[in-house]
Amino acid sequence: MPFQPRGPADVELDWFFNLAECDMGDRSNYFAMLGRQEPDTMEDRAEACHARRLIRRRLLNLGSHDAGVLQVAYAARPWSIELRDELGRATGVVVRLAAAEVGLPDDDTELDVLERRTAQWLSEALARTGPAALERLHPRALGLLKRAFRAYVRQRGGDDEPALRGAL
Repeated sequence: MPFQPRGPADVELDWFFNLAECDMGDRSNYFAMLGRQEPDTMEDRAEACHARRLIRRRLLNLGSHDAGVLQVAYAARPWSIELRDELGRATGVVVRLAAAEVGLPDDDTELDVLERRTAQWLSEALARTGPAALERLHPRALGLLKRAFRAYVRQRGGDDEPALRGAL
């Protein structure tokens, strides 16, 4: 069975790359106008800030390669459902590897455009020829993801450590 990240480390990384900013950000004054307490308290936001800082420190300790693999694996992107169903958490890594074969631009906007085009091309190839279209890149992407994820698990003290408060 292919590698799929699981457990508290998976929860933390998904939260960090997709929800941390929301959980730490300013809130609407809507609840105050109604005379009710908002669902998230200052303590919740403080815990989110603390969790974000710890996870960021762990990612910096990993080094840019492994941290970059985790970022492309976890950051939400508009990949097709078919591609995500086939590749799981490795989707972003496969897309980045395929895009790198063309050459990665230094500009983030150009990189985003290239990756979207590459993902579209991979989706079309998957629809035409099935999983064989991804055979060349998928094992390498899984290996990179597995290595980076395990390095993050080591940074956080192992699989048995619960997810950070604030990252749930």
